[in-house]
Amino acid sequence: KSIHLTDKQSYISIGIYSKSEVGSAKELANKDFNRNSSALNKNIATISEFVTERKYETFDSYEYSYIVKSDAAHYLTRDVFFETGDYVYNVAVRINKPQNNADPIIDRILNSIKAEPLDKEKTGILMRNDNDYEGTFTYKGDGFKLTVPNSYTDTEAKDGVMLANAQNGALVM
Repeated sequence: KSIHLTDKQSYISIGIYSKSEVGSAKELANKDFNRNSSALNKNIATISEFVTERKYETFDSYEYSYIVKSDAAHYLTRDVFFETGDYVYNVAVRINKPQNNADPIIDRILNSIKAEPLDKEKTGILMRNDNDYEGTFTYKGDGFKLTVPNSYTDTEAKDGVMLANAQNGALVM
C-alpha cells in the first residue's frame, strides 16, 4: 500500500509492506538502493555511496539519498526504511529545488512520524509490486524515442512529456 502527497516535484511517499513479502527493512533498503543506483542517470544524479543506519525520534532506519540536477529538474530525495511490528515502512521525502535547509526540513518531517504496530490479522499481507521493473517500453515523441523500465508512466507536461517512476520517484522530462 502506498500513499503519495505531492506538490509539483516535492513529495512524501509512504509504502507499507509485510516483512514476509519484502524481508527486513535493511534488506528492502539495500534492494531499493541497488535498483535506484543502476537506474539513475549518473550524468545528472548523485546517489549515496551505500545505505546507512540512522536513528529518528520514534524509529531506527536504513536510508540513502540522491540528488538530481538538470535543466528540467532539481531535487533531493531521502529514501528511509524502518520496521514496526510485522511490517516494513518505506518513506521517501523529496524536496524540489533544495537549498541549504532541505536536510533539516526532511529531518523534521521524518521525526514527526509515529507508526504503531498494525494488527496483522486485520491488515493482512501487504505486498510490493516489484514486477514492474522487469522489461522496458519505448516512448516515441517528436523526433526522439526513449526506452525506459516498465515502472515508468507517461504524463503530458507543459513542454512535452514527463515519464515518472511511481516506485522511486525518478523523473524523465
